[in-house]
Amino acid sequence: MLNAFNPDKLEEIVEKVKTENKDVTPASIEELIKDKTEKFQNDAAKVFTGELNEFIENVRKALEQRVDNLNPDQIMTAGWDKDNKVKANELINDFASWIDENKDELLALQIFLGNLIEDEN
Repeated sequence: MLNAFNPDKLEEIVEKVKTENKDVTPASIEELIKDKTEKFQNDAAKVFTGELNEFIENVRKALEQRVDNLNPDQIMTAGWDKDNKVKANELINDFASWIDENKDELLALQIFLGNLIEDEN
């Protein structure tokens, strides 16, 4: 498929058409080049049919990002948050508290995942 747009391969087609059709008008040569190039590209694209096309389309849909140009975000303020250290420490303390409150569940999860990893090896 990549060769279908490879400049070297396309140049080979041009040279071959010109060599094989020396007695033909330039307009006819251009038409022959166009036809040969289209056939070459269409032949390369034949692999993209059926299930492969559906798979590629589904992946594209799943990963597609949409840019909303109609409703742009507005910046309310710009600058350094003066309370960022306080907020960071609060977040760390909240997480540490959560870990203490859920340490039994975390231990069970560690044992479960450790067993899964051992089973895979």
